[in-house]
Amino acid sequence: EEVVPRPELDVDVVGMAIEAEVSQIANRHERIDVWCSGGIDSSTLAYLHNINGRHSDILTLSYGASLIEEFGEGEIPHARVTADACGVPLRMVDMDEIAFLGVHQSFVSGHHSPAIDTCLLAKYALANATSQVAVTGEGGDPVFGGVKNDFVTFYHHQHPSVPPGQITISTR
Repeated sequence: EEVVPRPELDVDVVGMAIEAEVSQIANRHERIDVWCSGGIDSSTLAYLHNINGRHSDILTLSYGASLIEEFGEGEIPHARVTADACGVPLRMVDMDEIAFLGVHQSFVSGHHSPAIDTCLLAKYALANATSQVAVTGEGGDPVFGGVKNDFVTFYHHQHPSVPPGQITISTR
């Protein structure tokens, strides 16, 4: 089905909200890494965190020479285009077979219940390489979150004195 603009929806409001969140995050942290796949959400965050005098490193996953040889570079070329457009280097986070085993060991030693998110091991590897704070452009990110993070962002805007990490959703 063709995507048709809806005049009753103001995309500028969304843009201003995203820019406000980026500014808040950037003002609270000296170092910010952007986990970037090269997709639209993470590339938008990478760009916004690298304008107006801000500088953020861009991290992406590399799955090692043997997997790249067999399956290709995956997201790397897309993240590289984003890093080049932002004028910052692309930091590769190694997730080859050996690194995967180490991350897996770290994961299973700390999780004792089922995990729905199948990307957790990749997130562990990215988190280990993150300098201080990371934004991702996906469900775990304070800017482009799912329902939970949309609520956290909205609540934080309504009550700025409450840190986002202390905002929870009750299912009762």
